[in-house]
Amino acid sequence: MLEPTKRERRRVARGAFNRMESVLELFPFAVIRVAPDLTLLAANQKARHSFDLADGLYVRQNRLLAWQPKDEIALGQAVRLAARPVDAQRSSQLVIRRFNSPIPLMVSVVPVACANQEAMPHAGGFHLPARSVSLVFQNHDAGWTGGLDHLADVFGITGAEARLAGALMNAESLQAYGKRQGVTLHTLRSHMAALLKKTGTRRQAELVRLLMLMRPMI
Repeated sequence: MLEPTKRERRRVARGAFNRMESVLELFPFAVIRVAPDLTLLAANQKARHSFDLADGLYVRQNRLLAWQPKDEIALGQAVRLAARPVDAQRSSQLVIRRFNSPIPLMVSVVPVACANQEAMPHAGGFHLPARSVSLVFQNHDAGWTGGLDHLADVFGITGAEARLAGALMNAESLQAYGKRQGVTLHTLRSHMAALLKKTGTRRQAELVRLLMLMRPMI
């Protein structure tokens, strides 16, 4: 049996890579594929638009970087953990601070389970990396625009609790939300306690982080 030529191998590799990039475009949020050293392997248009803004995450010399050095260190550690062998892989969530907004990027770092290695580009053409990692995030500056009914389905929370969750996702304080809605602070604290209990979180910041990470799903 004849071995495929170098040109044939590169053609097959390019086809596999193009199919993978097409799949990334189907997602309604930013999706990035990186190597363990943060080399950018692939990104959909939503992710590339975020890179163009250079606010939080950006790319330099084909390497993913964070605006804050501390966040970049945490990102590298999370990606390396996710790129470990299958029995030691670990997904994680990160808060990536931004220069132009008080609302951070909430990034999910997810191991990629590959039965077959995938073709990725590099300076010399295409190669098959041993491991890669997916990063998923959204720009939340537009504010929460829907999906509150689904919060009730996921966590069993009431309509009032879901509306409070939406306000928290839009960085609104309890005091400001209560004044706008005509609800006492005592009632809102009761709603907050119920939200924490039903979502398994302990603090308001942890609750908001969870909801931000779930936003693509709800």
